[in-house]
Amino acid sequence: MSDFVSPNAPPARIDGRMAPMSTQAVPLTCEGDSSSNARTGGAASAFLPTVGIVMPLAEQRGGAELLLLQLLQANATLAAEGEPVARYAVAFLEDGPMVDATRALGVPAEVFEAGRVRQVGRQLGTVRRIAAWLRAIDADAALAWMPKGHLYSGPAALLARIPALWFQHTITSKNPIHRTATLLPSASI
Repeated sequence: MSDFVSPNAPPARIDGRMAPMSTQAVPLTCEGDSSSNARTGGAASAFLPTVGIVMPLAEQRGGAELLLLQLLQANATLAAEGEPVARYAVAFLEDGPMVDATRALGVPAEVFEAGRVRQVGRQLGTVRRIAAWLRAIDADAALAWMPKGHLYSGPAALLARIPALWFQHTITSKNPIHRTATLLPSASI
């Protein structure tokens, strides 16, 4: 692998670290798609989905956080070459350095201060705000980044009437957050 540097955006760095990466894009097509974000073309037009990513952390603590930045950076590079995989927007459940790093890549980022999971009233309010955000960005899917993200994006996707997806970077454990997240519906993990 070689270092991946976007021609139009600075490399994503948190605490001065950037890991090597590579990517390969597969364009999505959808026959007869008439949604507002579909490209026009022949019988089969290329479809560029809008994906709302819900990320619980905004500070790089491990590999999952770095992987998110690498995904966004790879898509920015592909977009500069005219081959983006998707339109991404990220909802962070706390503020921190990753918010600015995401915006530096040209990706819209919002912060929804979620607080602790055990604050049920606050969690429900955050779910409603994320659902409204998903509708506002015209998301085609909600992608939870990590189990805690799925606690918020799963119900928000249901409210926004879009598929909930879950990127599970860890092995599910007996942790209460992990166990609860596995109970929530998801179109794909």
